[in-house]
Amino acid sequence: MRFQVGNALAMPFDDRAFEGVFSMFVSMNIADKAKLYCEVHRVLKSNGWFLLSAIARGKTGGVTYPTPWASTAAESFLATPDDTCQELRNAGFEIEHIKDDLQRSLDFASRSQAAVERGEKPPYRAGALIHGEIARVTLANVARGFKDGSLIPIEVRARKR
Repeated sequence: MRFQVGNALAMPFDDRAFEGVFSMFVSMNIADKAKLYCEVHRVLKSNGWFLLSAIARGKTGGVTYPTPWASTAAESFLATPDDTCQELRNAGFEIEHIKDDLQRSLDFASRSQAAVERGEKPPYRAGALIHGEIARVTLANVARGFKDGSLIPIEVRARKR
């Protein structure tokens, strides 16, 4: 396995270098999504796949910060699910599947809360490890956003035409 640090808007890879690309919770921090998706398209081989997991902007309410991806609104670049799909199409992708993952996320949060109330460790501790003391606030803000409709976790599978 090899890791390489680079700029997502100017990837240090040749054209058509990869069969697939996976992006997990990255696009929320990138303002120029059109450029990001064009770069992903560029580095994919013909018929290559792109899996995108992100928190999208919902239809109601405003996002409360801090969140795990941004301390303030100035650092957060959420798109709606529709805007995400349109930007991907504009970059040359065909949307094969988009999934609103809200119910699964709410169920997981409920199970996690129940575990904590029983005195157990939460099943997912990465947020606490990464964010330290502020993790509870950031996760509570995301949970609030899921409940009030301002945030929607989505998964998109797209294919390079």
